[in-house]
Amino acid sequence: MAPKRGLPAPLPPEELRATLRGVTRPFRPALALILAPLAGLAVAACGGGDSSTPADVHGTFTVSTKNGQGTCLPNWTPDQTATNISVDITQNGDQVTATVTGVAAVALNTAWGNGANVYQGTISGTELHLVARGTRSLSSGSCAFTVDATLNATVSGDVLTGDIVYTPNTNSSPDCATVSGCALHQTFNGTRPPTR
Repeated sequence: MAPKRGLPAPLPPEELRATLRGVTRPFRPALALILAPLAGLAVAACGGGDSSTPADVHGTFTVSTKNGQGTCLPNWTPDQTATNISVDITQNGDQVTATVTGVAAVALNTAWGNGANVYQGTISGTELHLVARGTRSLSSGSCAFTVDATLNATVSGDVLTGDIVYTPNTNSSPDCATVSGCALHQTFNGTRPPTR
């Protein structure tokens, strides 16, 4: 392309890049200070893979579980597995309730007390954090306690995976030494009918 009258001829690409490098070199530290926060804003604006917009997790999941090791709480068998557990999940924005139904609900309520089959909490992005509060009073010597279950899970499409940690709430008796600090883990995974 012929240069326009009164304007210099355009530089070849290699020469243009070299010239720009030379011009911007003294300003690179300042540019780094300016651009780094902007890059962070851009990632935040685009979600950066860590979006807090709640995923759709409602539905009925069929779940399998496996108990971890430990014997610090009653009603626990290490490595025990269970399958075909039905869990109904309802959702209102970021508020989530997961209700274990059927035979598994009876087992949870028998072991930990009425309501131990109902987990309530929130979802942020694809991450769920729910808690079920046990109401059955258990004892070890003069130690009285109930057991809470904290569920942390990730939903990916129609698949739900995570773990549940069972921990005691004690009356702080000296006899509670055997259960204080106890945390029993149970892993799980489940699926729901296709939503798409």
